[in-house]
Amino acid sequence: MRIDPREQVAVAMNVRGQLAEKAAASDVVLGAFAAADELGRALWRLRYGEIARASGMDRATALLAKRLRANVRGRGLRDRRPSADDGGPDIFHRLARRAVWEWLHDRCPVCGGQVVGGMRDAGHVLGERAYSCAACRGTGRAHYSDAERAMSLVLDVDVFARRWRERLVAALALLDRYDGDTERTMNAQLRPLAQSKHVA
Repeated sequence: MRIDPREQVAVAMNVRGQLAEKAAASDVVLGAFAAADELGRALWRLRYGEIARASGMDRATALLAKRLRANVRGRGLRDRRPSADDGGPDIFHRLARRAVWEWLHDRCPVCGGQVVGGMRDAGHVLGERAYSCAACRGTGRAHYSDAERAMSLVLDVDVFARRWRERLVAALALLDRYDGDTERTMNAQLRPLAQSKHVA
C-alpha cells in the first residue's frame, strides 16, 4: 500500500504527533520535500502541513506574484490607477493573493467537496437516494462570483471580467501545476526508499 506524499509531509511537519522512532522517517520525507520547487513547498505547507500562518501566505503570494509579473513583461498590463504607486500591493500581488486564497479554499461550502450525498428514502430499494450538490453542480469545488473576485482585487467588475478573469483562472491552473509537480518530485525522491523497504 502506497502512502500519499501529501499525507507523509503533513505527518512529518506535525512535530507534536511524532514518536521517537518516526523522527528518522520524518527527516527523510522532509529531505525529499526540500527538493521540490519553493512555491510548491509553500503551497503544501499551507494546505497539507496545516501551517496557516500569515508569513506562509505572504511567501506563497510573493512567489506567485513574481511568476505572474515575469509572464507579462512588456505587455502593458499594469495597474494604472494613482493608488497603485502609493506603496500598496500592485495588481499582480493582489491577484496572486486571491489565487492562493481560492486555491486553499476550493471546496464547496455546501457539500464540503463530497459531490454526492445520500438522502433517506424508505420507498427506495437501497433505503436512500443519491443526489449531487446543486451549489457546485457536482464538481465539489467552490464557485466565486466576478463581483466577489473584483472586490478583493480592488477593481471594477467590468474591468475584472474583461482583463483579469482569465489571468486569475490561469494563476489557479499554475498553482495546480505546482501542486502536481511537487507530488511528482516527492514520489521520485521517495521511490528508492520505498523500493529498499520492499527488498529488505
